Amino acid sequence: MKIINILFIAIIILFGVTFALLNGQSVEIKYYLGQATLPLSLLLALTLVFGMVLGLGLNLFSIIKLKLENSSLSKKVKQNEQEISKLRLLNIDGKD
Repeated sequence: MKIINILFIAIIILFGVTFALLNGQSVEIKYYLGQATLPLSLLLALTLVFGMVLGLGLNLFSIIKLKLENSSLSKKVKQNEQEISKLRLLNIDGKD
């Protein structure tokens, strides 16, 4: 499995390097506070990273909410299991 992971990572790096070599021309970017000139491949990589960080940031709140809910439900399950085990220990029939 390690060999497959290493091979997969090597292929991704190879695609990244060839993409950067094929798209080396500079692009001028104008934004609200100024402008910058960057290689096209770097601009696309930065845009991808920005999108990933933004997506993770927006989903972080729902992930935390679900983890808290999971923790609460786990506590309830543990309490219910304890109650069930206590009820099993009781003499339900009333016989000694």
